Amino acid sequence: MMLFVLYQVMRQFPILVGLFVGSAVWAQVPNAPVVSPRGVINAFTQAPAPTTVGAGGLIWIKGLNLGPAEPVTAKDTPWPTTISDPAITVTINNRPAPIYSASPSLIVAQVPYEVPNGQAVLTVKRGDVTSRPVRFNVLNIFSSVKTVDDAGFGAADFKVEGNMLTLRASGLGPAAPALATGAAGNKDNLATPRGAIRAVVGGFPAEAKATASPDRVGEFDVTIDLPGTAQPGDVIILQVANNSANRTLYQRIPEPAVSYLPIPAGTPDLRGFTASDLRPGYIGLAAARADDGCYPSFVADLLNKKWNKVDGCLTTANRNQASPFTAANDGNALAAFVGPPAADATAGVSSKVALYNPARQEAMSIDLPANGVNIGSAGRGDFTVLIGGQTPSAKTIDPETGEVKDAAVGAGGGIPGIGGGGGGIGNVPVALLTATYDLGDGITKAIGAPVAIAANSFGVLVADNVDKPTKAKLAIVDATGKVTATRDFPADYLPIIPPAQPAAVGGGGIPGLPGGIPGIPGIPGLPGGIANLANFRAVTVLDATSRSYIVVSTKADGSAHGFVVFPLAAGNIRAFPLPEGKFFAVCSPQLRNFQLDLSRKIAFSAGASSEIAIKNPCPAQGFATYDLATPGVEFVALPGSGSFNASGNSENELNDYVYGANTSTANRSDTLYVFDGVTSSTFRFDLPPEVASFTNLAPISDLNAVVGLATNRVAGDAGIVYFDMELASSRLMPTPEGFATVTISTVLPATRKLIARGTKANNAGTNYLIYDLTTGDLRIIDNPPGVAFVGTVPAQAPAPGQPGGGGGAQQNPVLQSINGKSNTIEAVTYGADRKQTGVMLIRVH
Repeated sequence: MMLFVLYQVMRQFPILVGLFVGSAVWAQVPNAPVVSPRGVINAFTQAPAPTTVGAGGLIWIKGLNLGPAEPVTAKDTPWPTTISDPAITVTINNRPAPIYSASPSLIVAQVPYEVPNGQAVLTVKRGDVTSRPVRFNVLNIFSSVKTVDDAGFGAADFKVEGNMLTLRASGLGPAAPALATGAAGNKDNLATPRGAIRAVVGGFPAEAKATASPDRVGEFDVTIDLPGTAQPGDVIILQVANNSANRTLYQRIPEPAVSYLPIPAGTPDLRGFTASDLRPGYIGLAAARADDGCYPSFVADLLNKKWNKVDGCLTTANRNQASPFTAANDGNALAAFVGPPAADATAGVSSKVALYNPARQEAMSIDLPANGVNIGSAGRGDFTVLIGGQTPSAKTIDPETGEVKDAAVGAGGGIPGIGGGGGGIGNVPVALLTATYDLGDGITKAIGAPVAIAANSFGVLVADNVDKPTKAKLAIVDATGKVTATRDFPADYLPIIPPAQPAAVGGGGIPGLPGGIPGIPGIPGLPGGIANLANFRAVTVLDATSRSYIVVSTKADGSAHGFVVFPLAAGNIRAFPLPEGKFFAVCSPQLRNFQLDLSRKIAFSAGASSEIAIKNPCPAQGFATYDLATPGVEFVALPGSGSFNASGNSENELNDYVYGANTSTANRSDTLYVFDGVTSSTFRFDLPPEVASFTNLAPISDLNAVVGLATNRVAGDAGIVYFDMELASSRLMPTPEGFATVTISTVLPATRKLIARGTKANNAGTNYLIYDLTTGDLRIIDNPPGVAFVGTVPAQAPAPGQPGGGGGAQQNPVLQSINGKSNTIEAVTYGADRKQTGVMLIRVH
């Protein structure tokens, strides 16, 4: 145990390693403040580093020797920028930060309002000694709500008077009148945030206002008029200028609350399931689409025990869509086109939309100016309808009032919902996605996605061949594709082109949209897609801070790999080769890069092979990094002779930890390797002794953890393995007695509960399982009477002679929603005969 503790100290505080060398160095320890590289966190959200805090918000600074043995606290407001003796100061981007308290391991301070958006650098000075700098992120607005016990989740810290609930919040942005750094609000002239405030409780909008606290620095009192429907366990959503705070609860409930609504007799087999984004238990359900294009449809409201059959016809332009309903993002309503559909659905399916809102008894009918093609959601609960025709347009619908307004089409021809509606993809004009170039000497093929580098200026990599270039340049172009400048690669260096993705059946469109987008002729290349996108395979990184364009490159003879760095301002183009014998792991169509905020580095999987060819698994033995702050290259090897699979999403990043699993047999792994991007060190997780392997890894950002299915014979038969990045330890959450396997659904951020579905032996039934990730407790949810399966029924092989006989098992639709926004589980249920019986709602405790 002592060795493990020592390892953790060395990993979290690498600069302390030197403290063990020589008594002269040791004598300096008591006065040297040490901030953990991951030690700056948002005081209200408690999200792990790299944390984000709003300007004027509160932070916790964790470390060693930060303050005196007896904690000191500011006696009044405004808070001082120097506290204790010897003097303690905190600077953020060289600005002094007001300090509330200081102890040996923790400082509580305010981020000055003057700190601009972006990455901030913090130091702590105690006496004459200054800590190493650490980084965190600052935004002008980053709404944060205080919770009970400063957990960052669970029950909000609030008080209630009558029907008015008052929260404590921070990071709500600029206020009027302006607030001074370090000062509380003026009780005689209360400041209010300039951004629009929106609150939702239990899925229903609530009137809200905020005023700067006259007693507490950096805090606002947010008063919410509770809806009449509010009940303990409801999720509180607070938004300021469209920025959502951490999700909290209006009180916690001690046990999961289960509601059940039987499906009326005669209801056809349900195939589509669309749950409200915010209102628990408000669900649109649909049977299979009929030949006339209509879906037999129903709306269930479990909290009010109502089942309503939709009269008339609901439809979609996409006949393969399982449900006609669309849920409003950050809203409670559902919407669908009213059919029957137009004969030519590519020009629009219907000019009528039906809105379903849990606050109303009847659906609202909305008339559009022309036939719509698709219903989406623009956020804040509104719907967006794409109107077809020769000149595409878009409309927004307010689900509360039914008001229809014009939605802006992006400059340059972009459509809202495609690349953000900004006229292309990632703020790049559509024209650049189809542009052709001729830089001379046969250099005519765009091989990298265009990136914005300045106003009306974009960088594009162009080469003579899209697969194996022998010549290449960086072209600087304007929004029309006109070349304004070119930059040459260093001698002998060329861009690395990962191997092409094997061709799939069909295709020809934007990835994920293989058939193009019907009815949008305004985008060049659609229908049919944009051919250039398939050629954008070169791996590049744009670093706005250093004004550098970085290209993953190889020497022309393949003898070395490295980074070619193009300065976008004055400066020389430079090549930074990897250490001798080390190469990028280019054995997958996707060579992923991981941008490490806390250390200002980028990392790639790497190893000993220079071969560029698809392999599965794609072996890597470590990580190659490029330091953006002080340009340089490093290779960090895995422990021992370890190797992990760098193919596709087998490797991933979590809060500047990059992890990858080895692949033993049948796509299962028994070791997880981790690269700590802050300390540039690697470590490995070994499995608990009860587990042979794991699969299906999923990150949990709020907990700095990764979970996977623990496996002995089949996936999930041993339970769920939990990898804790901070403690470098793993633990098993076992499959409960009576169940053969478990499958992971998701983690609910408001309560830190992992939701899984347990399957009994011989596929005799399923139940929802709730694992508490903070305590390790397990709750098995009892099914309602007559219910054997939840969410779906396990696939069964068809009997010989039946359709599909002699082949694989018949798959059944998954009719469930595990909703992190409402902290709920919603699902269709089935009896032992595998027929649908009802709909259930679980409000998680």
